[in-house]
Amino acid sequence: MATSTVAVVRSDNRRGAVAEALALLDAEIRPVLAGPAVVLAHLEARRADPAPMSSLLDVLLAGSVGEVVVASGQPGAAAIVDRSGFRRECWGRPVRFLDLARDEERWRTIERPGVGSIRLAETVASAGCRVALTPIASFRGRHGMPAGRRGMLAALHPDDRGRFDGVPIRRAWPDLSVVEGPIGRFGRQVVAIAGIDPTAVDAVAASLLGMGRRGLSGTISAELEPPRIAVIGDPIAPEPVRNWRPSLSLGRGLRRDPGHGTPEGGS
Repeated sequence: MATSTVAVVRSDNRRGAVAEALALLDAEIRPVLAGPAVVLAHLEARRADPAPMSSLLDVLLAGSVGEVVVASGQPGAAAIVDRSGFRRECWGRPVRFLDLARDEERWRTIERPGVGSIRLAETVASAGCRVALTPIASFRGRHGMPAGRRGMLAALHPDDRGRFDGVPIRRAWPDLSVVEGPIGRFGRQVVAIAGIDPTAVDAVAASLLGMGRRGLSGTISAELEPPRIAVIGDPIAPEPVRNWRPSLSLGRGLRRDPGHGTPEGGS
C-alpha cells in the first residue's frame, strides 16, 4: 500500500515553520522541481503575509526552476500583492506576479465528461511544477475547501469555475502543497503542513483543525484518499510551541540566498 508523507511543523514563526516543513521533505521535493514553476497562492484579503512565500521561493529557486510565477485567481489579487509587501519580499529574484482573473491572456480548453468545456490558464497548464500555497484559515467557515481543490479552481477561467466538478485536472493538480498559518487561541502558534500529495496534506490539515476529512465543502472524493499517511515532524495533536531560531540549520538549498538583498541595498 502506498504511503503519503506529510510534514507538520508547529512554531511561533510563519517563515520558519514553512522552511522547516520543506526541509523535512527535501528528498521528496527535489524530484518534482522543474521549471517554469507556478505558485497557486490563495491570498488573505486583510492579513496576507509574504513571509511564508519567501521560504517557499528559497526552495524553488535553489532547485534551479528558473522563473517563478506567483499566480492567484481570487478577486483583487493584484491589489493584495501591492499593499502586503510581496513585491518587496521578492525584489531581486526571478519572480513575477500574475492576477489570473484579470491578466491571463491565454486559456487552454479542456473537455470534461458531463461538464463540457472548461478553460484552464495556459500559464498553469504549461508549468513544469505547480505549488499550492494556502493559509490554513481558508479551510474554515462557509467557504472552506481543500487546498488542492482551491488551487485548481483558481487556475480556471472565472466564468467556468461554477461548473468545476472537483475531479483533478492533471495540468492544474499541484505537485507540492503547503498549508500554513496561525492556529489556536489568539493565533499565537503557527503551523506548516506540506507534502507532494495534496489530498494527504488536506486530510492532515482537516484533522489538525478537528474537522475530519469530510468537514470541508468540496468533499475529498474516496478515490483520492491515500491508503496511509505518514506524518513527520511534530504530532497533529497540540504540544508546546517551539521557538524558531533563524540560525537553525535547515539543510542544503533551504537557507535564504545571501545575494538576495533589499531595495535599499541591504541583505
